Amino acid sequence: MDEKLIIELDNDKIKYAVFKTNEELDYKLLTNKISKNAGIKKGKILDFEYSSKIISNDLHEIEKNVNKIFKSISVVLNQKDVFCTNLCGFKKLNGSKVEKRDLDYILNEAKNSISKNQKNNSIIHILNSNFILDKTKQDKAPLNIFGDHLSLHMTFVSIPDNNLKNIKEIFNNSDLKIDRIISKPFAENINFLNVNKKLKNFITINIGNELSTISLCQNSSLVFFKTFPFGSNSIYSDINQLCSLSKDEAKTIIENLENSKSIYIDRKFFVNSDYKKISLKHFKEIIDVRFKLL
Repeated sequence: MDEKLIIELDNDKIKYAVFKTNEELDYKLLTNKISKNAGIKKGKILDFEYSSKIISNDLHEIEKNVNKIFKSISVVLNQKDVFCTNLCGFKKLNGSKVEKRDLDYILNEAKNSISKNQKNNSIIHILNSNFILDKTKQDKAPLNIFGDHLSLHMTFVSIPDNNLKNIKEIFNNSDLKIDRIISKPFAENINFLNVNKKLKNFITINIGNELSTISLCQNSSLVFFKTFPFGSNSIYSDINQLCSLSKDEAKTIIENLENSKSIYIDRKFFVNSDYKKISLKHFKEIIDVRFKLL
């Protein structure tokens, strides 16, 4: 059994989880922790010294709990600066059979193209979604099959070099090497597909507190996503300004909207604010307007 430490850089907080895995890739959660960290905003390091100190203290606590000193980690991140780029590459085969080197050639040509056009970015994921041999879509890489024309649809996920350097440096400061950077939208879609194995083509919309992501999957593969710098806090802010309700009050009302048959918001929801007559129709309209903007 091997212990793995996974760290997620969230908005103003860091999430830690230690898993124990075996050769069959079964896993067991050993410990987890969520720590407030004002030095991080929307997944980016803004205050190095402050964030570094909190991370160091958190790691000391976690390592003590599991009785293990970690040397490497995987980092999950969600930033609006993450780029998702689609490319379709091809190679003429002239009647020869498809070999691994043909796929490598297409992939390397595509990587070179991304590097030239995104000079200040680093690739963190390369996803293959479609293999097409002689205009016929293949379910998997058509190795050892003869053909004339091979094309490959690829999705590249990259982040700015400086963002990556800051993340690596802050964990280097705690003697930790990053084995892998994982895009949160990518991880969420993998998890979604594992739960919904029959789905093939779909769109998911994930609205977080500060960031929202729309993702497109085709043939059970993530082919595109985009992250926007707004989330549910924008809705709560609108409600606060137009209805003078606190974030907690607004959240509770939204959670109970489906069960409400009243014309006006019930008095019981006014916990921190003075009661005022607010129609549910007006409340829903505020949410609808924000959703349309999102």
